[in-house]
Amino acid sequence: MIVPIVTMFPFGRIVLYFVQGERNALIDTGMNVTPERDITPVLESLGLSLADIHLILNSHGHFDHTGGDHAVKSAGNARILIHREEATMVSDRKRYLEDFFAPMVKGVLGEEHLEMDWGNFVQLAGPETSVDGFLEDNDLIDLGGECQLRVLHLPGHTAGSLGFYWEREGILFSGDSLPGLHDGSGGLPILMDLEAYKHSVKRVSELPVRQILMSHDYRGISLRPANIRQGEEVKRHLQDCYEVADRLSEAISAIPEVSLEEPVIRVYDQVVARLPERMGFKKLEELPVMALSAEVILFTRRRMKQNP
Repeated sequence: MIVPIVTMFPFGRIVLYFVQGERNALIDTGMNVTPERDITPVLESLGLSLADIHLILNSHGHFDHTGGDHAVKSAGNARILIHREEATMVSDRKRYLEDFFAPMVKGVLGEEHLEMDWGNFVQLAGPETSVDGFLEDNDLIDLGGECQLRVLHLPGHTAGSLGFYWEREGILFSGDSLPGLHDGSGGLPILMDLEAYKHSVKRVSELPVRQILMSHDYRGISLRPANIRQGEEVKRHLQDCYEVADRLSEAISAIPEVSLEEPVIRVYDQVVARLPERMGFKKLEELPVMALSAEVILFTRRRMKQNP
């Protein structure tokens, strides 16, 4: 049984997935408030509680996916499993703040804004908690009752992004590993490594996937934002994922070397200007404030420096 659990965070909607075999798994936990506010009511409707979760399968370490880990684990005996590349995001929140948010603030707003608010961060990300095991590519998670999930390492969005593939049903829980053209705001997709991402997309396209269950409402070139792709939409979504990555590579490579030292905001707009209009990406000033992902801007600068 698969039960989607919808929760909201400052940038939009997240969909978590409760998967029940003979054991119960929760794919991602949302933010700090999510377990009590959104997960518990769904479980109660099934006659269950947080204490009935056996496994927490984190698709990656971003706080909108791991913020509820501590609360779910504390409610019972759930084991937290994640790729080793992402583990410190859960077990060492201060390091996550320093490694991710501090560079983001410095890169976008400037060094004078580097004073970070630990309390506000924890309100979203939740307190840190220990990780119980690492997931590796091709691991098999046996939930019993003919429900076996194959772990797919799908780097690109982050270094340790994972998908969980129920081979028997042709269902892939992709987390954020296949973001298409990102959400309906017109912002760039969040991709930390374009080449790794293209390999991940190609890998999934070679599998007999009949349905992709994503964590956010991602859009395609001609596909409306949605968290589910099934049937023919699966192929179209994967084609769009690959095309936007290919076009981003071209756009970044085409920016003159002199632009490497320009403010990241102008770099972002230069990239967008080189992408096909049919992809619907917008300049930074046209984006809703909360839709802007500073990760995308930082990714743009990193990739430009690697491809001068």
